[in-house]
Amino acid sequence: MPEDRLSSLVQNFWTLEINNKESTTYELISAADITSGIISQQAKFQGNGIANGKGKVLPKTFIYGLQTRPAKYVVQAQTSLVGVVFKPQGLNNLFKIPAVHATNRIISLKIINNEISRFDLFRALPTLERLACIQSFLRSRIDNNLVLEQTFSRVISHIQHQPELFSVTELKDLLGISTRQLERKFNHFIGVSPGLYLRVLKFKKAIGLIKSGKYEKFSDIAYSLNYTDQSHFIKEIRFFSGLNPKKLSRYHSPQFDELGIPVSLINAPV
Repeated sequence: MPEDRLSSLVQNFWTLEINNKESTTYELISAADITSGIISQQAKFQGNGIANGKGKVLPKTFIYGLQTRPAKYVVQAQTSLVGVVFKPQGLNNLFKIPAVHATNRIISLKIINNEISRFDLFRALPTLERLACIQSFLRSRIDNNLVLEQTFSRVISHIQHQPELFSVTELKDLLGISTRQLERKFNHFIGVSPGLYLRVLKFKKAIGLIKSGKYEKFSDIAYSLNYTDQSHFIKEIRFFSGLNPKKLSRYHSPQFDELGIPVSLINAPV
């Protein structure tokens, strides 16, 4: 958990060690997600680590924004990861960029901050020391005059648990602003439109219900989340995850759910 000074902007820190055989490669499948954050990777061998679907290794330390579509990555064994999950206004306040600029993107931290090397994030440090470096870096980014939009934060927090009960019009009324102002605010602080944000929230809740095993029929989940019908429900699940609900129900990755990162599942070695 973050220290007090970071608690308004950071949700949590996490670490992940992949220590199987050196030749092992895993496929990570990520789905749409409402989080953004930082990931720093340290591979045992040069050229290894997390790579995108085209085989290009991602930067050693990068920012990822809110994700609205599924994606696939591969990661070699002998890779150590440390990361940060931001709260909704965290990305914007820490890096002074509109959150929409990072949506569906991975951005090298070198591009954002030229002084990042002074925190030794790229050296082969032990995992916890690298995590401490990231915390130190984020502390240096905090504006002492930081003033979060508290009303906006409360509304975002309020809708997270029951997004199916809200509409864009209701969000506009809760904040007491126009539709255009609402759109600008969401794009600036969150990274997507309010309508898309509500859809992703519902999708994330649907995944939780699918994996819980509490519902015998997908139509019951669709009804509980106020989807128009089962067909609409299946279409949304496929759009945001790349899988239909039946296939998605076969995967359960509690270790990733606990980290709070947008990884739906990890496939067997490829």
